[in-house]
Amino acid sequence: MYFEILFLFLITCFSFRILVKVAKKINLVDIPNSRSSHNFPIIKGFGFVIFFSIGVTLFAFKSFLITDYPYLLCAVFIIGLLGLVDDMKNISPIIKILTLVLVYIFLYSEGFLILSLGTYFGIEIGLNLITAIIFSSLSILAFTNAFNLIDGIDGLSGLLAIIIFLTFFIIGINNNDQLLITIPILFITSLVVFIYYNWHPAKVFLGDSGSLMIGFVISLLAIRSLNYIEPISILYIAAVPIIDFLFAILRRVRDGVSIFRADKFHCHHIILSYFNYSVKKTVIVISVFQLAFGAFGLIFIVSIKDSSIPLALFLVTFIIIYKLLITIKSSKSN
Repeated sequence: MYFEILFLFLITCFSFRILVKVAKKINLVDIPNSRSSHNFPIIKGFGFVIFFSIGVTLFAFKSFLITDYPYLLCAVFIIGLLGLVDDMKNISPIIKILTLVLVYIFLYSEGFLILSLGTYFGIEIGLNLITAIIFSSLSILAFTNAFNLIDGIDGLSGLLAIIIFLTFFIIGINNNDQLLITIPILFITSLVVFIYYNWHPAKVFLGDSGSLMIGFVISLLAIRSLNYIEPISILYIAAVPIIDFLFAILRRVRDGVSIFRADKFHCHHIILSYFNYSVKKTVIVISVFQLAFGAFGLIFIVSIKDSSIPLALFLVTFIIIYKLLITIKSSKSN
């Protein structure tokens, strides 16, 4: 697979050069606004570079995955295209939500379905088909948007994605699952190129074409991995995006504002202010946290028989983090 990785690395670099040349012509430039972390226009849309590069590599070397999972490739393409159009013209959130839900409906037939939430106090919480489809689609919708929201400072989303994909790659290796081996390693390869150009100060952004697509793919890999691990372990493997999503919702409810209202008070924004706006330090600290949580989930949680204690541990950790972040936010506001 080394030649495939090299091929993908080179084609990602080449595709990025093409993006640089056409970005302004097709309106793939991020203009700073009140919520931006940058002060000058920056190219966006690297997500489509990733999709194109991985797609070419799959056709060239792993065409069996395309024939085995035709709906999967089409679904990822549609979400990537949705994000690309959003990067250029700004799409209504309702359209994004409906597209994600409709796209998933075609995927459950390929096995992307959450049929159990795990065992708690000796009782397994199973889901019937209709409930499983609804819960699976809502889970994909929630995590896809959660990952989209984490893409707030240079280097963060790319590094977190690499760590999460690496976890699924290890699960794939341990269980000889070609989908869980191939897809993560391909995304990691393209993301290494992205990190190089996105590291602070960034020269390019993922854009919604990237953050929506990557969040969508991670959520599908998470469902796939449930063939081998306990559902509770997903909370650890994808801890940072999930914690940030929950934190944003609870904070907005607490403040009496709409949960859909955009702001600059996500976990990474608050931690960034704590480190005196050192982007690199913030990204490294958050990524180490994700790495530690992912390793804990991979080593200790994946094969646990009863999920009660791991769930309680995750909730306690979230409450501690929530209170710490609220305290930091309040102290910085005064």
